[in-house]
Amino acid sequence: MQVATSGLLLLLLTQTLLCIATPADQGNVSLPLRFWVDEYAFTPGETTLLREEIEAAGPDSALITGETVRLRFSVKGYDASESWDIYWTGRQNCEKALTSVHPGQRVNCIPGVLSLAQKHKLVATLTSHYGAGAFELIPRSWLLPSRYWHWRLWAEAQEGGPNQMWVLKQDVHRGKGVHVMKQQDAIREARQFEWHGRHKHVVVQRYKGNQLQVHNRRFYIRLWVIVTSSTPLKVYLFDGGVVIFGSVLKQRSAVDLPADDEEYIVNLWTQDRELSQPWSMHTFQDHINNATGSAATFDRMWAQMQKIIGYTYAAGLNAMRGSAAYLGAPPGSSFEVFGVDMLVDTDYRPWLVEINAVPSLARKVVDCSEASNKECRHAQHAANAFDTEKVALMHGIFHMLQAPAGQAGQSKADELALHLEETEVAVQNRFIPIFMVPQAAQYRNEQKHLQLQQQQRRKHAPDVIRAAAPVQDHVRQRELLSAAAPNVTTEQAAAAEQLPQDDPGTVRMMLYGLRNAAFNIWYWLPTSEEVLLWLSEYVPVADVLIMDYYRLRLGSMPMQKVVFEIPVDPLDQALHDAWVHR
Repeated sequence: MQVATSGLLLLLLTQTLLCIATPADQGNVSLPLRFWVDEYAFTPGETTLLREEIEAAGPDSALITGETVRLRFSVKGYDASESWDIYWTGRQNCEKALTSVHPGQRVNCIPGVLSLAQKHKLVATLTSHYGAGAFELIPRSWLLPSRYWHWRLWAEAQEGGPNQMWVLKQDVHRGKGVHVMKQQDAIREARQFEWHGRHKHVVVQRYKGNQLQVHNRRFYIRLWVIVTSSTPLKVYLFDGGVVIFGSVLKQRSAVDLPADDEEYIVNLWTQDRELSQPWSMHTFQDHINNATGSAATFDRMWAQMQKIIGYTYAAGLNAMRGSAAYLGAPPGSSFEVFGVDMLVDTDYRPWLVEINAVPSLARKVVDCSEASNKECRHAQHAANAFDTEKVALMHGIFHMLQAPAGQAGQSKADELALHLEETEVAVQNRFIPIFMVPQAAQYRNEQKHLQLQQQQRRKHAPDVIRAAAPVQDHVRQRELLSAAAPNVTTEQAAAAEQLPQDDPGTVRMMLYGLRNAAFNIWYWLPTSEEVLLWLSEYVPVADVLIMDYYRLRLGSMPMQKVVFEIPVDPLDQALHDAWVHR
């Protein structure tokens, strides 16, 4: 009798656990939204606002069913996929989870979005989709080292000469690796690299000297965006943000430049936040309205920011959809929050600086128990714009995650209805839908048409030196490999002739070994860019000769070619039409 009772209790416990493990959207909308949080994947305080939202909603609406606090020897969310509806984790675990995610579950990363969230990939993605039109969205930029000589040719044709200012960027985050310098210094610094190592700088960008200032301070704007799907592309801009100020500019002559980048670069991570408190976007809007005398200037700038964001994420569609297909992630299974940084020039025109994956969602004033903390002392007298905006942002994100996501197998009409339902929830929580894939595709086609016209003009213009077709990097590397080891094929043939003809396995093994040796040589062989940069640095007159070569090969103004198309899904068009004609 005791054994039977124990077995019955075990069966009831098993059934209870299975009921709890059922995803919340499978036939019972009253079940709470279950979160699994990988706490170790974030810095302290990054999940506090999320936890506060879950706690405020109550256990009937949301709860945390699991969390991981250690990297090793602990269960991760992707190991317990039946225990959550929302998986809040880092990118590596996120992509593991997407390979086995169930319909109705969501993970907080968009596969392939690093094509926009890394400095050099952002430039590469925009220029390969929009050509020179990319520089209507971002300041004119070149990749290093592959476009070093193209940059030099363009720079020498501009006014300003050696007094031009340039921004050199390394592929690091949180305000590090960004330097502003004059052209001659930039030319020297851009050459720096380690053989077969990471290039010191990955992007060179024209410095926007005509930046708008507020009370004699430069600034940049941090906006937040949430992407809830890549097919169709659903981008929502939070109707808010913060304006982050730099140090007060000093009066200097043209030759008396600051010794560091402090006055050129606004760096949140190194500034004195007590002396330069950030503004909310609405405070900045009031300032612009008062300075210009009307609301039209800010409204135009805000619309341009939305256009820049829409076109930028549309350019990343090929990478996002390709990565999602590779992982086998079903539609509606991923979302991600991004920090978008922009600056504004004196014409009130915004420019995209960078896109940050996994932006900080922690409060800036975390602990005010110590009276010596400067931030805490100042927080007693003024509201912190970062904290108030982030609280509103997380509140909106939490409610958007409760909206149902479109799933595979539904009719197009039902799927569109779910997407529009999510859009309504977004609007109610201070998010602005940006459905601009059709316009971005049209913009890309216009830039391609302009490129073809420019090519025709160059072809028929006698005073313009036409550029030869560029040779791909891997082709040049193979040519260098052949020059360095011209006898590899001969040795292979000789070795094959000496082997017994009745042992084809030995022949294959020998050829396999020689192939691996050739690949190893190829890997350690410097690229053509590295060779030319080394020559220009250490060999007299080499820089002049190389510039003459590229001038003959590319012309005085190298073109930025449009390479890829922007894919427009039928739901992209349907969402756009429904939102425009709402």
